[in-house]
Amino acid sequence: MKRRKSSLKKSNCCNGNFHTSRRTGPSIEANSADYKGCLNFRRFILGVLFFWSGCVAIAKPPVTIPERPIQYSGLITKSVVNRDGKNVGILDTYRFDIQMFQKAYQMTCISLSGVCCFDEVAGCDGEDVYLLRKQWPSWEDKEKNSQYQEYAIVTAGAFPTMGDPEAQLLWILLASKRQITNGQSLALSHITYAPYDGLKADVHYRGDWPELITVYSPGVTQVSGETVPLPTPFEKGYKLWDFTIGSFETQGAIIYPLDAQFSQYTIFYNAESQKGEHRLIRRIGISVTNVAYMSAPLADYRPAIAKKDIIAVDYRYSQDVPRPGKGVVDAIQYPLLNGKWLDRKDKKVVVAGIAIKSEIQYSKNLPFGSKKRHLIWIILCVTSALPVGFVLRFWLKKSKSVKQKS
Repeated sequence: MKRRKSSLKKSNCCNGNFHTSRRTGPSIEANSADYKGCLNFRRFILGVLFFWSGCVAIAKPPVTIPERPIQYSGLITKSVVNRDGKNVGILDTYRFDIQMFQKAYQMTCISLSGVCCFDEVAGCDGEDVYLLRKQWPSWEDKEKNSQYQEYAIVTAGAFPTMGDPEAQLLWILLASKRQITNGQSLALSHITYAPYDGLKADVHYRGDWPELITVYSPGVTQVSGETVPLPTPFEKGYKLWDFTIGSFETQGAIIYPLDAQFSQYTIFYNAESQKGEHRLIRRIGISVTNVAYMSAPLADYRPAIAKKDIIAVDYRYSQDVPRPGKGVVDAIQYPLLNGKWLDRKDKKVVVAGIAIKSEIQYSKNLPFGSKKRHLIWIILCVTSALPVGFVLRFWLKKSKSVKQKS
């Protein structure tokens, strides 16, 4: 009997030829060179695929853990320093509490002892800062909660521009989140002898924490509104203040700064040597004593208002950055009826802001002499008309409700 031959058609794979034939039993014959070439080609394709998949994985933004509401509390001390670097006078102490979630925060500073007795709350809704300050003439009045003055101020941005230095340093330490950059003009309240616009910050971060901030002032000082050059060797500038984190603490999954110190300097003129002397004049220490995650964020991070007839000073449309003691600059004033803050979407704020912007634009086209007079006149009209209109509306509503009851 003749042996019957059967053959399989050749198949192409990776441009190589596999020849198979069946004789007495199933057997495979392959060209070893072609087989190795195909195998290497497959490895090359897989390598390319793994390479590009790795590139895509690297290019994707890292997965971030959603921020949880967190609360810090602790103590602040403030002291005046003499020429020998020792604390003199009365030590001011404050208790602070700060609650944060994403871009919103609420900071509370309560004075415990010292020269000034006040409570200050700065709250940020993510766009603007709402500041409420309550001040008493004496500690006895604070204990009785009488004879106090209350101020409501609104400023644009996240930095508490019109707050006290204690609140500003708290924001820098715990809430700034890398918002401070090198070369920035970082000005604190009540440092009036250094020009605000000429300050420059040098920032060093450790992770997201500002481990060291040094602010330099140009070689001039402000005296009664006049700019005076500094004596040798500070003609080109000097260190105005620095803020240093002392140590970090770990509590569970939370890493936070345990303490920080602020040091403020100035230049004294030495009549004997006819040179300047760089001297430390004030220290502020911050100690974080408690930290914990909160179960839920606050419904409103703006300060709660107890008085219903308080007048707010709104600087959100100010052409210049407002500073304590600088006076009212392009400000809107209005009563906070029923103890409620007015945000940017409120119609009264929008209308007043448009009026301020229009006046600023109009004043730019006026001669210098009349520009100032027109600006003052319009600001006086706007700031005077708004409170009168709001109070009159409130009085009419009250009269109408009394008539309906009678």
